[in-house]
Parts: sequence; structure tokens; C-alpha cells
Amino acid sequence: MFTHYFKMVISLQIKSMRRLGLITFCLLLMVKGQTQYKNDNVLFKTIDPSEVCKYLAENPAHLLLDVRTVGEYNDTSRFAGLNFGHLDGARNIPVAELGQKMSTLGAYKNQPVFVYCSHSQRSRRALKQLADSGFTKLYNINGGITAVYYENLYQEDCLRDMLKSNLNYRFISPQELCKRLDNPATDTYILDVRSDSAWQGISLNPQENAFGRIRGAHHISLPALRKDPAQVPEGQDIIITDLDGTEAAYAATLLAKRGKQSVYVLVEGIDRWLAMNPEDLPCKYNKYESNLPIQIISAAEAYKFIQKDPTMHILDIRTAAEFSGTHKDVFRNIGRVEHAINIPLDSLSNSMSAIQSWKEEVVLLYGFGGGIEPFKAASMLLAGGFKEVYVLQDGIFGLRWTAHNKAGQARLSDLVTGVPEVNQ
Repeated sequence: MFTHYFKMVISLQIKSMRRLGLITFCLLLMVKGQTQYKNDNVLFKTIDPSEVCKYLAENPAHLLLDVRTVGEYNDTSRFAGLNFGHLDGARNIPVAELGQKMSTLGAYKNQPVFVYCSHSQRSRRALKQLADSGFTKLYNINGGITAVYYENLYQEDCLRDMLKSNLNYRFISPQELCKRLDNPATDTYILDVRSDSAWQGISLNPQENAFGRIRGAHHISLPALRKDPAQVPEGQDIIITDLDGTEAAYAATLLAKRGKQSVYVLVEGIDRWLAMNPEDLPCKYNKYESNLPIQIISAAEAYKFIQKDPTMHILDIRTAAEFSGTHKDVFRNIGRVEHAINIPLDSLSNSMSAIQSWKEEVVLLYGFGGGIEPFKAASMLLAGGFKEVYVLQDGIFGLRWTAHNKAGQARLSDLVTGVPEVNQ
């Protein structure tokens, strides 16, 4: 919603990445531009992906602009988890090149311009540039192209026809997977390709251990699959899952090249599954199992928890500078959950005595995004005898992202306070 981390090696030069998820990728984008929502419905109108077909039909003289990289647009990105096809008729101008190519869009200054990317972060940056250059009818497609899949819109007539892809496999939404799991007559083989240690819950990475699996899934690690693809049975639809969609994309490509006919990737993997609101995914918990008692909840679930018990214990494990909004990296200053207390992760082991009274009560903890830190903290609390430990999926970043990108979730903004003007 959205990973979630952060689980890849990051530098300002983006030298290398191990895997990407929603918030992981968004963080990279923020290095060059802060996450801002203050321009929503001010400089441009935001629309839900379910409204795209209606708006395009009502505005035939429009420009549809895809501001992802050329590789993402053509499904050739070296980060396979970012390849989602593109919308037919979209013109591709990467956001990094938009300033140089702005003059080529002059004919659309007073025409409708609809902009999308992967998760609706780069599109906001592009729209700000367009507005500053005098464009007057601007629209942001909330959630980006990934939302077309995880919102289960890829099966609707208009968007189904608009989606163009060079991939040799297809995506499946959590909702559609639920339907298959509820139908025992469906001939489906669910394949989880995470590492052996992540599958068994014995990884050195506590986040990998905390992420569970789809009930009934079979496990073949990606390296093992590469050595022997014949392990996957013939004659069944193959649905591949992993942490966040990256390894699954490589596995799907491999199996499709080996002649498998019906290969699907669960869009953004278990990461997306856990980010879903149970109201949108009724089978979220009865078709899911985990190795650890850490309970990972979505932003929408956290809102309900806090509304039900406003005095519940909320623990922010970011640095003191992030919590107070004074971090030297401005993009990290994105507020805090109201009434949360701050105990930085590196101080938690020495601060256990201060929260001993919480042991028998619910504790909700969060970090910046979907990184490893909250899961380290949760593991420490469980080892210290705490009974009910919840982790907010995708942290404070994901909470804000959901409030501004998911229809019907604007109220989540009420949970966040202390956002500096520069990042509002």
C-alpha cells in the first residue's frame, strides 16, 4: 500500500536493490522529492482508478501521461517487480525528463491531462510541474497502475482492454485469489518462492519471519526453482507468491518460458495481502497463516483499533528527530500518530522497565515505512513477555498514503499530527 523496510540496499545513488515493495519504492522517490498531498484537489484533481474509464470517456481530447521509467512502461525494468504493463494510449515521459520535454505538451495546456505512475507518488510530482507550467485541467490517478490490479479492476471491460503488457504471465488480485481458495473445484497450485529461511521463519531478518503465507501454499525457493522447474506440476493454474512481488515476477517469467500456460503473480505478494482492509478482503485471515505471534495490521484496521480504544498503547520506534519532525533528511519528517510515545529502537532494550505495565495489554507499534525496524521491536517485546503486539503495516508513511490514495479512507488523516508544512 504501498513494504515495506526497508528491504533493499539504498544509497542516494541507488547503487543496488534486493527487493522492492510499495513503500520501499516510494521512499526512493522521496529522496528527490518529498511526499506531499497538499496539492491534491488544489492544483489538480485526484480520481480513484475505478473512475478512470468514465473520466476518459467524458474528456475525449485528453492526454494520458505515464511518468514511470521507460523500462517500467515497456516491462523491461531490471527490477522485475515494477513491471505492470501500461495503459493503452498513454504517452511515456519519465518524471525525471518532464521538465526538458514540457514544451512538447503545449497543445494540452487547456485540455484534460491524466497522469499515473506505479503508486501515485511520481505522478504528484509531475502534476506539480505541469501546474507550475500553466496546465489547467490536471488529474491524478490515485494508487497508480498497481491499483488497477490490487483493487481488482483489471477484469472490468474498459481497463481490461486498456491494459497492455509484454509480460508472459498475468497478475491476480488478493480478491480473486480469495474466490479461488473458496472454490475447491478450482484447479490451482499456489507456489511461494521465498527463501527457505523466510518460509520456515528462521531468517536473520525478523520482518521475513513475521510475514506469513497463503494457507495451502507449496514452497519452492526461487534458486531451487531455477535449478529444477519441473518440480511444479503440469495442468494447473500456477499462482506465485512471495514477500512483495519481486521474486515472484522472476519465477513467473522462468516458468512461462519453460512452457507453463497459466502463470499468475499475486500482485505485490504477501505485502499487499497484509495491507488490505478486511472489508475489501474477507478471507484475509482465514486463508493466511504465520510463523510468529506478531500481528500485522493494515492502516484501516489500525484506525478502527484506535477509535475503539483511544487510550491504547501506541509505540513509535523511529528516532527522536523523526518523531519530532526535525530530521536532517526532510522527507522523513511526516508526522506521528496522535498520542503515540516515542522510544527509538536503539533505546528499547534499556527502556523496557518504563512500559512493563503494558505487558498484558495491546501494543501497536510502527516505524517510518515497511522496514525491518518495527519487527525487531516487536520481537523484543514478545521476548520480554508482552502478550499482544501489533505492527502497523507500512508505518506512518503507509498510513498517510492510504488516507490520500484509497477511496473512503480520508479519515485516517485524523490519526496523524505534527506534519511539517513542507511535507503536508
